[in-house]
Amino acid sequence: MHYCFRSVEDLLDALTASLFGEMAEVAAVALRVSGAVEQSVRAALHRLWSPYRLDPARYKAVLDLIPYALRRPSATMTVRDYEAKVCALAAQFLVDLAAHNDITWQDPAGVVGRVLISTVDGVLLAWLIDRDDNGTEAAFDWLAASIAARVTGSR
Repeated sequence: MHYCFRSVEDLLDALTASLFGEMAEVAAVALRVSGAVEQSVRAALHRLWSPYRLDPARYKAVLDLIPYALRRPSATMTVRDYEAKVCALAAQFLVDLAAHNDITWQDPAGVVGRVLISTVDGVLLAWLIDRDDNGTEAAFDWLAASIAARVTGSR
């Protein structure tokens, strides 16, 4: 397949763009309101985890591409754009969740969204290493409860 590209670097850039584009689409579908605060967050976390469980090798490849992307300007922009997009999706999810449940957050949705995405990244990396479903479930339960605890009440 590399003969379709001018160089291996161009191939890796295209692969990076494709994989991170797919991951952003998964996040867009996963981060949707489905009821009460804690329930919605927990459900979203499981939807984010689901593709990892179905195809762990694909997501290991994504992790291999990150250090490469951070050393190559064109690929760095792809990864930065992805991170900005998923953090914005998470923030919008929290805004929608607040509106749906008539609550307010103690912290800005952008901050909580970034923490949500960063924590999910770490938990999913741990899962790729140890495949501990129970530990991952417990971590996601804790994260959902922790985010739900940042509600100040009705608007």
